[in-house]
Amino acid sequence: MMAWGCQAGPVTGFVPTRHDDRMSAWLEYATADDVDTYIAFADDHALNVNVALIRDTHDRAFLETACDAAWARNMTLRLWPLLPEDEGYWPNQGNAEAFSDWTHTLLDWAEQWEPCRHIDGVAIDMEMDWARTQELVALGESEAGLDDIAAFFTDDVDEERFEDARAEYQDLCGYIGSLGLRCMLTTLPVLVDDALDGDETLALALGTPVEGIAWHHRSFQVYRSLFQRFSFALSDPDQTYTSGLITSYATDIVALYGDEGALDLGTTADGVVSADSLADAAALQADIAAGLAAGIDAGRVTIYSLEGAADREDGADWVALPEPEAADVDDASLEIREVLATLDAIGG
Repeated sequence: MMAWGCQAGPVTGFVPTRHDDRMSAWLEYATADDVDTYIAFADDHALNVNVALIRDTHDRAFLETACDAAWARNMTLRLWPLLPEDEGYWPNQGNAEAFSDWTHTLLDWAEQWEPCRHIDGVAIDMEMDWARTQELVALGESEAGLDDIAAFFTDDVDEERFEDARAEYQDLCGYIGSLGLRCMLTTLPVLVDDALDGDETLALALGTPVEGIAWHHRSFQVYRSLFQRFSFALSDPDQTYTSGLITSYATDIVALYGDEGALDLGTTADGVVSADSLADAAALQADIAAGLAAGIDAGRVTIYSLEGAADREDGADWVALPEPEAADVDDASLEIREVLATLDAIGG
């Protein structure tokens, strides 16, 4: 699909298309056959799109198809590079060089295809290694205690590897910026808890060196439905989280990072770490409203996932932009934040 009367082909230089007042959405599982459909849904509902490009799953033709779809609609598109699961899937300390190589490849391809020259930037989704994440999920299912969780988070710390990876990501983000593109972080919300006491205890435990890098913004994945999956850490695992969880984290994100702070909210469907979605559109709308009320602008809210909303009959209700509405912090949210602070202290 083409637009603006231009023909796609070899060119150089990026000229980003940006709509900074719009919410965004993560698109993880699209194929060449349906990516245009999902991007059209995003356009219909004024959403920017972060499109996953998983090495060995998505190829150059897929990238070009996604760019074609976004450029034809004058939309904001960002690249979301990922690796195969057996290489960690998300970028972290264990795969920094491989991730950097894949990102460079994608940017080389993008610069040679006219519609791709209008991407906004690259979203770096820094999370714990895929295999370690599965171990943590299994630990939760075994009803482990706090000491077991603390041991899990401290048994794989490698400070030298952590610093080497930090340098790799610093170089990569610098390169992205030199192209006139934005280098954006999305990461786990426990790194907010980590930052509150000024150390990197939990970042070291997770293998996620996010500090000291020139991010355009930092987004934290406060997925209420995923927190519910790890409610085993609560004194009463049957407690439920409300949108007060978003209030709790968003308040700290704004205090720590100001205009650079951002939120990822959801989920609308299962993700790569299986979890039930939020119950309904109203639940996600309440989460978005709480984030807005806490000081996160709409342009710094990203929904996971685009396909989870688009595939629903009431998809439009899930991705609407609500008015800000504050939510009181609930007991479960207060307790999980205390648990994470305790883990941080134990690790430190």
